[in-house]
Amino acid sequence: MTRNAVTRNDVTRNDVTRSVVLDRSVRRSDDGRSLIGGSPYRVVALSPGQADALDAALAGEPADDAFVDRLLDAGIVHPVVEPGRFDPSIVDVVVPSRCGPDGADMLDALLGALAPARFASVTVVDDGSPTPIVAAAATVIRNDRSLGPAAARNTGWRAGSAPNVLFVDDDVRLDPAIVGRLVAHFDDPRVAAVAPRVRSLPGRSLRERYEWEASPLDLGPHPARVAPRTVVPFVPSATLLVRRSALESVDGFDPTLRLGEDVDLVWRLVSAGWTVRHEPGVEVEHAPRPDWRAVLEQRRRYGTSTAVLAARHPDSVSALDLDAWTAGAWALILSGGRWRPALGAVSVIASIALLAPKLRGRVPDPGPEAVRLAGLGSLRAGWAIAGATRRSWMPILAAATPFARPARRFLFGVLVVAPVREWRQRRPGVGLGPWLALRTADELASCLGLWQGMLAARTLRPLAPRFPPLEQLLPPGGP
Repeated sequence: MTRNAVTRNDVTRNDVTRSVVLDRSVRRSDDGRSLIGGSPYRVVALSPGQADALDAALAGEPADDAFVDRLLDAGIVHPVVEPGRFDPSIVDVVVPSRCGPDGADMLDALLGALAPARFASVTVVDDGSPTPIVAAAATVIRNDRSLGPAAARNTGWRAGSAPNVLFVDDDVRLDPAIVGRLVAHFDDPRVAAVAPRVRSLPGRSLRERYEWEASPLDLGPHPARVAPRTVVPFVPSATLLVRRSALESVDGFDPTLRLGEDVDLVWRLVSAGWTVRHEPGVEVEHAPRPDWRAVLEQRRRYGTSTAVLAARHPDSVSALDLDAWTAGAWALILSGGRWRPALGAVSVIASIALLAPKLRGRVPDPGPEAVRLAGLGSLRAGWAIAGATRRSWMPILAAATPFARPARRFLFGVLVVAPVREWRQRRPGVGLGPWLALRTADELASCLGLWQGMLAARTLRPLAPRFPPLEQLLPPGGP
């Protein structure tokens, strides 16, 4: 058996089988003693004993739990759990709702699906609906006026007593059987919350097909440790299972937030030392916006929350994370001029020269590995810069285009080349022309919301990039 052949570990704890898989980004070299990848991206050198322990874990043999936990914390591996004997009575279900006549049918369908599972409680918090909600299959707590989803969720979870709380939006469709898969993550006592993958309900219209591919609630098909500045920095509360003791430790959602309250909760849990996980092996479906105007308004409103989150979590929000040498190389390349690409290449060569010594002792061939990391890193950085421009810096670029030819070329790359690349990678059920138009409208609406939020908060903090040194990108060896 080769070291890369097996990617599972079966360890039984409390009647739950916990499996572990390597993160899809991780490469092993030097006979398994060098790990390159994870989120955040890093190079980790293992001792021979640690490499053997990882082999044992991936082969389904008993392994040091503390060592596996360190790999989980580093984003090197992820748990894959199957439910054991799941008891629904350990879960309270909370459904915040402020629905008119159009939303009543989906709420009734959700409650009908939940009823046979016999959860400890199912509580609907009516957040000032125009017509009071009546539900035979749930306890209804009504606010006479709307206090917002955060306050509604707090009212709901504090009304129960089960050790776990499942928050579900009223326009979600789910099979109660999936809750057992989510609860199984709590076999790890460090896990505070776990979220399934939230897919938009499929449909035939262009809007429904686009939402299926590009819903902001869908955090993708790969498992992840959820934390700021990682591949999956947050999860939505559309469907979110949270340990009650974790909710109590951070006093629940912040009721003063009308938007971004779920991101704020996740980041406060992580800051308090808890672990939050994204579990795409479990899927639920969320109703798409009813029309294009609502789609773009959703993106705009989400964008407005960024400035508030940046003020509360200044170390968790930035437009882009890029090491200074790579940033300098791209700045030279994009600035135009005959010699700028050559100077950019010199900057990349300098980053290779700095990187190679830091890889010594971590990988068998530090020189070639430095070339590979710097080269691929520079390419990835270009796409990251294009994405940050669409999401955050578009007004600045648009203001520069009448005066600078390089800005016009970069604008073409941002609005055309990058979305075409994304379309070719994803192969969505949407044609190339509509995809280009819709992705542009989608991200411009989000960017508009970002700038509106910054103006309201009188801050430009969310526009600032971060330039962590190579020492942070490549932390000391060992997980």
